[in-house]
Amino acid sequence: MIYINKLIVIFDIFHSIRSRENQMIRRLGTQLKDLIPLGLSAACSALIAIAILAAATAYGAPAGKDGPFVKKGDIIVFMGDSITVASTSANGFATLIGESLKKNLPDGNVQIHSAAKGGCGIKYLHTIFDSKVAVHKPSIVVILIGINDVRLQDKTGADPAEYQALLKKLVDRCKGIGAKTVICSPIMRGEKTDGSNQYDKLIGEYVEAGRKVAGDSSSIFVDLRALFMERLKAVNKENKEEGNLSKDGVHPNAAGNELIANAILQAWSVPAARK
Repeated sequence: MIYINKLIVIFDIFHSIRSRENQMIRRLGTQLKDLIPLGLSAACSALIAIAILAAATAYGAPAGKDGPFVKKGDIIVFMGDSITVASTSANGFATLIGESLKKNLPDGNVQIHSAAKGGCGIKYLHTIFDSKVAVHKPSIVVILIGINDVRLQDKTGADPAEYQALLKKLVDRCKGIGAKTVICSPIMRGEKTDGSNQYDKLIGEYVEAGRKVAGDSSSIFVDLRALFMERLKAVNKENKEEGNLSKDGVHPNAAGNELIANAILQAWSVPAARK
């Protein structure tokens, strides 16, 4: 009976909100660790494996009772700062996402728009919401903002608490016009992987603020920060401040844009761009 109870707990973990994946992985590890001293039989171990596989399949796909996340005729608006401004260039992440959607949804007629300004923080996004976002009547809004708030919080930016409140309000405004939201975490200010970049700790607070808003609003959360840091640990062997996934430690280069595009596409269960 104890095995069945554990399986139920594991199923519950995988069916929790998608945006809390890291917490779920830790909880799952704890549950499986607790099973080890119980002396599982081969049959019971196999049953657990099947249960995890089934639950993980349900967890991994954003498609639910309403079908695929991206559908025919969808209008997608990307909101953000200079990183998003550059996303519509030839190798930008919005362009790559558009290419993948066109390839995998050939008759979808999905439209992509950008609502962004270099150097801005989350406060600015509220000022352009009606004129640059709502005007397009989007069905999906992707928000990638915060890396300027990190350095401007004592001037025109928002500190982590205000950022969280304004992000929640922005998501509510998106919902108010019938749009689903995708929240992407701020990425980096420096590529060093040893925690010595000036804003590393502070960026983490903004990431968690975004994760909280996504969880509370049932939005998709894409932790770009974690993804970039993981990749940098593999490629930035000399612990350089820039030049691996970014041009200057902040703005993604071609490889960085591809990483962003594929992370968002994966969250939508759409094949990766330019594979």
